[in-house]
Amino acid sequence: MHWRVKDAEETRLVEAARAAFNEAITARDALPREEQGAINRARWKASDDPFGDLSVYDGMTDRYREVMETVHRHYDEMRNAERSYFRLNVWGMSSVMNAMVVMKMAYAAIADDTWNAGWPDVKSYGTTHEAVNAVEEPADYPELYAELTVAQARAANDYITARDERLAFHGGADQTGIPEHKFSSNDGWFVTPSECRDAVSIWRTAVDLDGEPRCQELVLQALGATEKNRDDWWMIWTRWIDYLDGAVSHGGFEVH
Repeated sequence: MHWRVKDAEETRLVEAARAAFNEAITARDALPREEQGAINRARWKASDDPFGDLSVYDGMTDRYREVMETVHRHYDEMRNAERSYFRLNVWGMSSVMNAMVVMKMAYAAIADDTWNAGWPDVKSYGTTHEAVNAVEEPADYPELYAELTVAQARAANDYITARDERLAFHGGADQTGIPEHKFSSNDGWFVTPSECRDAVSIWRTAVDLDGEPRCQELVLQALGATEKNRDDWWMIWTRWIDYLDGAVSHGGFEVH
C-alpha cells in the first residue's frame, strides 16, 4: 500500500537511509564470503526471524557479524522512514482484513463473485491498454505517447477516469469504513481519506467504549495470533492503525 501523497521530508529520510544501507551492503560484500559461516538448519527452522537472526549461522566471524548488524539496522531505518508504504503478504493482509471486519472497520460492499462486474472495458472506450500506459507514464513509453492522436489520448483518459471511479467505489452511502473488495487484489484500488478516517474512528470508538484490553483480544483472536506471536501481531495491528490515520492527511492510499 502507498499513500497517494508523500512528504518531502520522508523522501529525504528514505534516500539518506538507503544510501547508508547500500554503503553497509558494499562493506559486507567486500568481506570474504566464508566469514559468513554456514546456516544451522535446526536453528534456522526454529527461529521466528530466520532471515534476520544472525544466531542461525555457525562460524560467523565477529567482523562479519558487526557488518551484518549494521546492514540490518540501516534496513530497518529505511523501512521505518518510509511511512507512506505498508506491506503485508496475502496471508497477512487476509488476517488483518478479518480483524477489520470483526471490529466493523470494513464491510462487504460487493459480493465476492461480482466485485469486478462493473469494471470498465478498455475496448468499449475505443482505446488499448498500451495507449493507457502511454498516457499514464509518457516517460516510460515516449515513442508510443508521441504517436497518439488527440482523439486517442482523449479516449485513453476517458477510460482512466472510468477505471479510477471504479477503483474508488465505496458502496452503499450508509456504510462506513473500508470496502473489503479494495483488498481483494493489487490492481490499484483507491482507499479514500474518508474511508481511512471512518475506519480509524470506528476503532478508537470501540476502544473508548470497551477498553483497549478487550479490543486487543478481539483483534488478536481475529488475526489468528498464538501465545508465541501475539506481540508481533499486535505491533502489526497498531502500525496499521497508524498507517490508516496518516493516510487521512496524505490523500488516502492505493493497493498495489
